[in-house]
Amino acid sequence: MRVVILGVGQVGSNLAKKMVREHHDVVVIDRDPAKVASIDGQMDVLGIVGNGVSLTVLKQAELEKTDLFIAVTRNDDINILACIFAKEFGVPRKIARIRAESYTSDPDLVDLKELGIDFIIHPEEAAARNVVTLIKQTAATDILSVGGGKMQIIGIKIDKDFPHLERSLLQVTPKKEMHFLTIAIKRKNQTIVPQGKDVFLLGDQVYFLVDVRHSKDLMDFMGKVQKKMKNIMILGASRIGIEVARRLQDSLNVKIIEKNLERSEMAADRLAHTLVVEGNGTDLDLLVQEGIIEMDVLVAATGDDETNFIATLLGKHLEVPRTIAILNNAYYMPITPTIGLDAVVSPQTLIVNQITKYIRSKKVASIASIPGVDAEAIDIITAEDAPITHGPLHKHHFPRGAIIGGIIHTDDHVEIATGDTVVSAGDRVIIFCLPHTIEKTEKLFRGKDDD
Repeated sequence: MRVVILGVGQVGSNLAKKMVREHHDVVVIDRDPAKVASIDGQMDVLGIVGNGVSLTVLKQAELEKTDLFIAVTRNDDINILACIFAKEFGVPRKIARIRAESYTSDPDLVDLKELGIDFIIHPEEAAARNVVTLIKQTAATDILSVGGGKMQIIGIKIDKDFPHLERSLLQVTPKKEMHFLTIAIKRKNQTIVPQGKDVFLLGDQVYFLVDVRHSKDLMDFMGKVQKKMKNIMILGASRIGIEVARRLQDSLNVKIIEKNLERSEMAADRLAHTLVVEGNGTDLDLLVQEGIIEMDVLVAATGDDETNFIATLLGKHLEVPRTIAILNNAYYMPITPTIGLDAVVSPQTLIVNQITKYIRSKKVASIASIPGVDAEAIDIITAEDAPITHGPLHKHHFPRGAIIGGIIHTDDHVEIATGDTVVSAGDRVIIFCLPHTIEKTEKLFRGKDDD
């Protein structure tokens, strides 16, 4: 497939990397020569320097030969206009990153799909949902919804209180019906798709696939107690900060601290049940004055990653029970567990997940990447004549580095996979794969006409 990506920021470069890895023909466009040169030097792409809404530049990118156009600049207007032009060039599928609510809140006023945009990405809304989920599940460092919301991937750090420290998966696997499964272990800089002999070590970041109805079983297994949250402090009246406050203000005590006067006044006008304070969120005296000692959760949601880093570390120093940082730079993700951050939300990773799911086969219901983990969770719908339907799972040979986690059967029964599990056509199956195993594993679930 030929893919043209407009915008070589964090989202654009991560998308290009993923598309190249999946053997697509990739073209990137950006006005910044340094960004284009950087990505052109790192991977096999065609880089074009220029204005993405210039017809000359779009002709140079050969849009008439393009299968997919993705506009992910930081400017909504450019993304929309570029997709309109792409439609005129005859590009079959167009994706736009749109942040402003004014474009999407009233479809009767402006129908972007009528203008030619096939898929719209709302990064702030997706990030806010993820933050709220993490606030409700206090023991988790990561939570991703899969299987149409019937299952979750939950990340938890192994600490000294873990009751099964230095024991293998085989030793601690429940003998009764399983409701969760260990699907990955992040140990230092290595991602492990575990087997029965692998052990839990202090400091491991462990990821489980769990039936959402039985998340308490997982917390009991981990020796974790769910804490009731009441007081939330949000640093930054960013789009994400405001959306998190909007979702929580009717049930919790929410306070926003924003150093920009105009943004703090705007937030106060929009949030009737949230207290908004003008001030610097990294000022220790101000945080103490505004009651951070009494807070149950601190969310650092400014537009600056470094500020969010510092703020959450201050929160940990002041013994806030739960800290959550919004980080846009994907390169920070691998180091976040080692410096003591409780939980991190990456809007960029969420965007890449959404786009990857859209461009994959129609048989793929969703795709989830975990920040800092070199693997994907693929929610795939089993084809009628797929090889995987021929006998129980233990009869099939899966590549090392891939694991079948769970199945949502066509009758909506949720099952954690075992060797005796049988997959039928139409079942949704959650697979966890290292990058080099994805193509081979997906083939087990495809039909003859899907390749």
